[in-house]
Amino acid sequence: MTTVTQRLPHPPPGYPARPSARPEGGVGASPRAPASKGRIRRNLAGPLLIASEDGTSIAGALRVAEALARRDGVHAHVLGFTRRLAPAASRAVARATGEVDGLEEYRRQREHARVRRKVHHTVGLSTLFSSSAKLGGPDSAAAAAARARGAEYILVGLPSAGSRARAATLAGAARLAAAADVPVLAVPPDAQWLPRRAVVRMDFGEASMRAVSASLALLDDGASLTLASVVPGEAGALRRFSATLGALARLDVQTAALPGGADELPALVGDFDLVAAGMSAGEPAEADHETGDSALFPAARGCILVVPAPADVGEDAA
Repeated sequence: MTTVTQRLPHPPPGYPARPSARPEGGVGASPRAPASKGRIRRNLAGPLLIASEDGTSIAGALRVAEALARRDGVHAHVLGFTRRLAPAASRAVARATGEVDGLEEYRRQREHARVRRKVHHTVGLSTLFSSSAKLGGPDSAAAAAARARGAEYILVGLPSAGSRARAATLAGAARLAAAADVPVLAVPPDAQWLPRRAVVRMDFGEASMRAVSASLALLDDGASLTLASVVPGEAGALRRFSATLGALARLDVQTAALPGGADELPALVGDFDLVAAGMSAGEPAEADHETGDSALFPAARGCILVVPAPADVGEDAA
């Protein structure tokens, strides 16, 4: 248990450490006191990126982003993207008008206008938000924007449970998290506030530790975090770990021992408004398979946080 306790004040290896003092400024911010020695910081230190694709509602993602931005005084940028014309369509336009570039630019501007309307309709004319639109696939465009802006989290819309679009969105969220090396939060359209009840599958491995670390800054004041153990015989270690984490993060940390292992997780996660899942090094960048933490996703009713493996670990593993 000593080794686990020593890791708590710091993010796991490879996870971006937050500075000791929060950024100053930010319109509408409600600053928190800097963390004292021996505490884990639970506020954001970097900006947010909301990735939007036509057809997927980002209303919930915008509301959650606004709550985080106002709480911690950070900036939120909404990026809309539209896919380029298929080669056959592009050739047809070129033969007919010769204005392929002009048409693509018109489509980009139309997408930007759609994004602006959505932002204004959902959160109003907020100085905490900016917007833009790019041509290209969602993974590459959003990952490049997240790296360029130094985004701490990427938010995307999450379709309803059981839909084919939901599985595709979660697979894309996992690919995006791996490409950008940034946690991706998928938010259902009816989300109105920050998560107050979160759950992480805990086995004391690298992936679950990173999922715990990434969850902390997203939780509302007074929230609780449940560590669901799927490792037999770890109940004592889990209680000691949760007590230390709760004291350092000033958070209500609860435990749930699942003697039936991962098979019991789907019945558990439906009661939570945030399910955090860590990707292991070498794990396929998709979220619709039924192994590991991704088995939590079909049953989740709230937000889903996908946390990538450390980029350097993944490269070594390859």
